[in-house]
Amino acid sequence: MTECGKNNFRVAAELAPPQGLKRLLPGDFVDIEIEQVIFPSKASLYFGPNMDFAVALERDVNTWKMVRREAAGNDLKVAMREGTLLQSYPIEIAVSVLQKASFSITGGIGYAPITFTGLKNYKGYKLSKQDGDKLTPVEQGLPDTGFWQTDYDNFSQTWSMTFNINLDSATLKAYKSFVFSWE
Repeated sequence: MTECGKNNFRVAAELAPPQGLKRLLPGDFVDIEIEQVIFPSKASLYFGPNMDFAVALERDVNTWKMVRREAAGNDLKVAMREGTLLQSYPIEIAVSVLQKASFSITGGIGYAPITFTGLKNYKGYKLSKQDGDKLTPVEQGLPDTGFWQTDYDNFSQTWSMTFNINLDSATLKAYKSFVFSWE
């Protein structure tokens, strides 16, 4: 993929076969998952509130270091106490039979989506950050304009709910604990 026609021919993706694969034969197929990361081409084009990201852009704009920062910083480690981890990035968690999930995340930069599946309803749930015995609700904006989402799965007749959580911290190894529950 390139920005052809804009006097800019940077390669944004390069596909390579696995080591040892010399050719594809008729009937062969490729099963691939592509993750694309897009950064501002100039630090001055970023207007967001994430100061760590702005500093990284100033220092490393248009270098491989920005991609490495994202990959290393979002190598999340999720430890479950209740519920089942279905996928570690983006995080997807199936709630327990009690409609609850309790987990901790190590790592993360910027905002990351966390999806909870197997919900019996689309309302009445809350996500809280846990600090010892103290639970603090995770703010997701106003009900009509918040940065959360619900989806219905007609096959399982259950709901899922996705939150966007700021995982930024002073250290990428910071440990963050959460509880998702039905009120």
